[in-house]
Amino acid sequence: MGLRKRISAVVIIEDDEFRELVRYNLFLDGFKVIPAANSGSGMELIPIEQPEVVLLECSDWTDVTTKLKQDAKTRDIILLVFTPGETINRIDKVLSYGADDCIDKSIEPEMLGKTVREKLKKHQKQIKKARKSKQIPIVVIDDDAGLRRSVEFNLNKEGFDVYNAQDGPSGLELVKKVKPALILLDIVMPGMDGLEVLSALKYDSKTSEIPVIMLTSESTLGTIDRAYEIGAADYVTKPIRGHKLGETLKKNLKKSNRLFGF
Repeated sequence: MGLRKRISAVVIIEDDEFRELVRYNLFLDGFKVIPAANSGSGMELIPIEQPEVVLLECSDWTDVTTKLKQDAKTRDIILLVFTPGETINRIDKVLSYGADDCIDKSIEPEMLGKTVREKLKKHQKQIKKARKSKQIPIVVIDDDAGLRRSVEFNLNKEGFDVYNAQDGPSGLELVKKVKPALILLDIVMPGMDGLEVLSALKYDSKTSEIPVIMLTSESTLGTIDRAYEIGAADYVTKPIRGHKLGETLKKNLKKSNRLFGF
């Protein structure tokens, strides 16, 4: 009951008749529901209504997700994307763009309210935990701006303070300046690649003890053995899922005795 009173609004951005089905069932479950037929009207409504939840299923969901998660005023709104249950790859992509979670579009209508409440409660606990805990500094070195934004959005909720670099040389400078607890490093980058950056980090006594987790794709998994030989602590395969990445970071920080506040 307490959680229900805290919900001021749910904005639904959906471009077909499914929108009305969602609106009706959430209304019956006590939500204030504001429907939007497209992303443009939805993005206009969000700053006015200031919802706790945005439910999204439209053709340009990537734009909406990026804009919401880049803006400090809307970053903490829980963003749930409706996806067909069988499309696991799409779910990974949705989460990699910064969405907080997915809902199977084939869900029983009467379960919508309960599902949204559970996901909202989980999200609020994550935000509260992150704000209470000491922020752990990490550096992300990757030439993909979209991936950097996604990692930052997801790890901020997990209690990490994320610093980004777009290439190897700037990443090495940033590491010396920030002195992070951990480094996320892409393997494939133009110019100075990830293995070269890793070698430089491990050669320098000031950075050699910092755990480095490699970011790799299926096509570059063959280089992981070489990364381990140089001194990598672990690796994560793209597309990246936020909560899984947080778990991997915390596991490696515990191993190196660099985890504080968790």
